[in-house]
Amino acid sequence: MKDISIIIVTYNSQDLILDCVKSIYQYLDIPESNLEVIIVDNSNFDNNKKLRDTLEPYSDKVIIYDNPKNGGYGQGNNIGINNAKGKICCVMNPDVRFSMPLIKNSIDFFSRNNTLALLSYKQRSSSDISFYIKPESRPSIGNAVWTKIINKLNLFSIKHNYLSGAFFFTDKAKFQEIGMFDEAIFLYHEEPDISNRIIKKNYNIIFDPSKEYIHLTENRGLNEKAFYEELKSLDYYIKKYHLDRKNIFSKYFSDYKFNLFLFKILNRKERILKTEQEIKIINNFKNKQNN
Repeated sequence: MKDISIIIVTYNSQDLILDCVKSIYQYLDIPESNLEVIIVDNSNFDNNKKLRDTLEPYSDKVIIYDNPKNGGYGQGNNIGINNAKGKICCVMNPDVRFSMPLIKNSIDFFSRNNTLALLSYKQRSSSDISFYIKPESRPSIGNAVWTKIINKLNLFSIKHNYLSGAFFFTDKAKFQEIGMFDEAIFLYHEEPDISNRIIKKNYNIIFDPSKEYIHLTENRGLNEKAFYEELKSLDYYIKKYHLDRKNIFSKYFSDYKFNLFLFKILNRKERILKTEQEIKIINNFKNKQNN
């Protein structure tokens, strides 16, 4: 039995994974014998090999599972968690970096709180967003602004918010008890789903802003396939929790229209084009699902 297992799901992440693993050991504050690092690689055969070659310096420190199914982010994490020997599991994206020691502090948190199921810290990134607003609590306009404000003020609400899935610690037994990641969700909206199931079991979620980690997020152009996948996951989430689909999609549509209005005032040409494309995809998705 280990104190903690770190689970990293990768997909063609050879350029990110080495520095990710380096940061774990750079800021390790428990004996190495009490830690295991599990990497679940969702890449194809050629990139599986590249990943192993990249991690050659840590070949005796990491366990790699090749996942030929690539059933998505949640399915990959479930493989890692089910095979983990740690009482505590840390789910970590390959573009996340430790910037300070966090492991001992996290283990202590769980040992002091027998109802604690999920824990995370302040995310430092281009946007500094550590938690988001659940779809059912989302405002009709200004969601991005409100998200930035509550993150700036560290106003995390277990009822209305959910922690970023890029980096969090969880009690393995409790996580398995709530049903793990829902593998029907390929990508996006896994976190509010997990949050709801934790709350239903009367377990606790803690956001500790006193410590932080780095997430190497980038502002990129629109990935239409990924955005459509996000809408699919949202639709599944709505159905799973018997939410008002029409109301929630209307809020999304209104918010994107409001963003487009602001970008036009500010003459943000790239953001205008991206938002126009997103609105078109939302419309197409709504129409397709209604037919």
